[in-house]
Amino acid sequence: FPPSAEDGVDAVEILRVKSRPPVTGALVLPSGAVSARNAISLGLLTFLACGEGGLQNPNQPAAPAAATAQKASPSAVAKAETPKPLAKGPATIGVYRPSGLTFYLRNSHEPGPADITAVFGEKGDLPLVGDWDGNGTVTEGVYRPAESKFYLSNDHEGKTQLVTAAYGQPGDVPVVGDWDGNGTTTIGVYRPAESVFLLRNSNDAGEAEATASFGAKGDLPVVGDWDGNGTWTIGTYRSSTRNFYLRNAATAGEPDLTAAFGNEGELPIVGDWDGNGTMPVGSFDPKKAIFRLRNANTAGDPDLNISFGAAADLPVAGQWVKK
Repeated sequence: FPPSAEDGVDAVEILRVKSRPPVTGALVLPSGAVSARNAISLGLLTFLACGEGGLQNPNQPAAPAAATAQKASPSAVAKAETPKPLAKGPATIGVYRPSGLTFYLRNSHEPGPADITAVFGEKGDLPLVGDWDGNGTVTEGVYRPAESKFYLSNDHEGKTQLVTAAYGQPGDVPVVGDWDGNGTTTIGVYRPAESVFLLRNSNDAGEAEATASFGAKGDLPVVGDWDGNGTWTIGTYRSSTRNFYLRNAATAGEPDLTAAFGNEGELPIVGDWDGNGTMPVGSFDPKKAIFRLRNANTAGDPDLNISFGAAADLPVAGQWVKK
């Protein structure tokens, strides 16, 4: 695995180290006083899909699993008449290394060196990934809790101007997803004090276009396209039960899916691992740096076990290059 970037990177920047041709194969974090280590695309994390993974909520365990799918409910966020899924093809793995403010991204579900390495952000930022411009590739971003502000890049090299958006308030957890099915990833937050999602359909400041109460005290947010309809919806991860609670609409209501997966101490992550359009669960072992991914929201063993990263890294997932 590639060595860490040196600590001490101050301003928001992206430094391109290398990008190799893709190899065949198939994250939301608490802000304010809560550190990145305690935060997912869940999506930081959040972590992250039809091209990207919901972030990633470090510090919370997961466990082996049972999940029951039910009929999808209509979304409260306005859905485009002809949904354009995000980047087509399987999401692949990556990690963010807080010590070096560095993303290490892999273009296949196989052990090996990073295909893309990008330094981005400042100390205390929380990692995000998404297709911010709808061009079919997933790129880096961060959320700065001290400012309640998103910083998003549309390329891995730092050649384009950053997109910035102030949104949320202290204590909010950032989430990103394609809430309206138009093919672009946009911002949102989860407010733990109220167990409520506040989602926007554009990457700028403004009022929430969808608000949904969901989850319970202590839950961490996860987001993704659970039913493959091209629109991302909400969910939470509950460490006390090691369960994902997933809803097929961005509205208040009961979970449509409940799935336990992973082992104690592992971090939850979701993504479209096989490219079929739906986003099932997975986990990342932060001590051993192993991804365990499942291709269905059902009970069973992981379909993929992949060694990648280093201890204390945070997991991300996405389609880093166009297929």
